[in-house]
Amino acid sequence: MKAKESGLIINNSSHAGVVGFPSAEIYSSSKFAVEGLTESLAPSLREFNIRCVLIEPGPVDTPMKDKTLSEGADTSTADQKSLLIRDRVGTRFGQYWAQPEKVLSAKQVAEVVMEVILSENPNLRYQTNKQYCPDEIAAKLADITGNKSVDIIAKRFCAE
Repeated sequence: MKAKESGLIINNSSHAGVVGFPSAEIYSSSKFAVEGLTESLAPSLREFNIRCVLIEPGPVDTPMKDKTLSEGADTSTADQKSLLIRDRVGTRFGQYWAQPEKVLSAKQVAEVVMEVILSENPNLRYQTNKQYCPDEIAAKLADITGNKSVDIIAKRFCAE
């Protein structure tokens, strides 16, 4: 790509790569890594007319959804308060998944990827589902301290 001074790198991230979600710590951290890599490459590769793009889906109706909702972590050594918070988070994530208008199909995500491929000057970031946690995403991207997004996520998913 550098030799041809042309290219497009599309990395699949997640809303969880923009803001971390409770009970999805490992998943979020892996997506944060994808975000950091892509954001770090983007400025220098732009000098070679290579664009770097992050696709950030929210909930997508795939087999991963069923596995995520049915499998749990080993909680045998967890304290009561952590178990309570985990149950609360699970209930609220389940409520999101139960709203079909907030869950995309894989085809809808693929349509966004096609839009990116066909774009002459793609953005760095594409969120495929603007209905999923828009306040959290906006707070994270607008608040340099990060406090707003933590407050919103804690209130939405963890608070009584």
